[in-house]
Amino acid sequence: MDTDAAPVTRVSTFLRIALGLTALATFVAGLPLVTVSSRTAGWFAWTMDDQVTAALLGAGLLAAAVLALDALRHERWVDARIAVPALVVMTSLALAVTIVHLDLLHREAEHGLGARIAAWGWLGAMAVLPLLLVVAAALQRRARDGDAGVEPLPSPLRAALTVLAAVFLPAGAWLLLRTTEARDAWPWTFGEIDARVLGALALMLGVVALTGLLDRWLTRVAAAGSALALAGALGLVAVIRFHADLEWSHVGTLALVVILAVTALTGVLVRGFAVVMAEEQLEEVDETPIPETVEMQVPVGVGAAGPEAVTEPVSTRPPPAPVAAAAPTSWPSSSRRGPRVSGSSRQVLRRGFLMSGMGRRGMGGPGGMAPLGRFTVPFARLRRLLGR
Repeated sequence: MDTDAAPVTRVSTFLRIALGLTALATFVAGLPLVTVSSRTAGWFAWTMDDQVTAALLGAGLLAAAVLALDALRHERWVDARIAVPALVVMTSLALAVTIVHLDLLHREAEHGLGARIAAWGWLGAMAVLPLLLVVAAALQRRARDGDAGVEPLPSPLRAALTVLAAVFLPAGAWLLLRTTEARDAWPWTFGEIDARVLGALALMLGVVALTGLLDRWLTRVAAAGSALALAGALGLVAVIRFHADLEWSHVGTLALVVILAVTALTGVLVRGFAVVMAEEQLEEVDETPIPETVEMQVPVGVGAAGPEAVTEPVSTRPPPAPVAAAAPTSWPSSSRRGPRVSGSSRQVLRRGFLMSGMGRRGMGGPGGMAPLGRFTVPFARLRRLLGR
């Protein structure tokens, strides 16, 4: 037994509850904004006059939900901790903005039942979640896990995360603190509460990117990749859906599209490279040599002087498995499944070993991870081009 290995700290039950409630609240709040962006008067906590703003706020809230869910999948604290600072920042700032603009919430009887439920639900969630996350993180043990078996972020991804942090952090602070100036310079018109909540979500994405840079290990920033990819993709979908409402001659519109595209691409690459690293780790686990024999004390009989024990070599190696044919490097278009993963690897994947966000039951099969090879081949080739 290796006594030098660092202790592994599991995510506490209290923190899992806090992350689960955060994911639920942000998902319920963000889904109507993305699906029915023009009906915020009847389905959200306050009324938004602009559909693009509503869709972008929904994209940020759903990204927060994915960030919390991805952290919730992890068993180790070091793999889940990247989500906690960003979620604390977002919920705390959203609570402060809500208190400042409390008169705009749909709390009165003149609003519909759905709007009142949304308003009181938003107010209650933003009042409880920041304190719950802070207390849960404070109670979480912080023993440092070893860094063995993981790989640092490639230089291009570090550069991309640096750019995103440098964009989202100042932009979020600008929307929060210089709201009037930001509204005048923005490509379209939106309310003051909309600008400040959008700033809180921008700061959340900036903190996610900054935390990923500080953590620097590829397989530990996979949750950041999921959140960034979803936020960027849904933001681009919002721009495409409501392109007629945008002023395309404005430089801010083009800058927004570029930022959303870079955000989505960075998130996809971070998640994809994390999957490639997971498969490489599983190959190393499968190739770990097993000793042929060990020396054991086995009683073989009882003589005149009492029980006798002799040392006999006892084989502990399992019977050899049948050798399968080598998997092809490319798959025909009619094939729906990629190279299969061995049974022992599936057991490791079910326990969440370096594969958070891909699901405990895998993709495309009952409990297996069969199609992963088809998706990870492009990332493996791109990773070789970018270098380690």
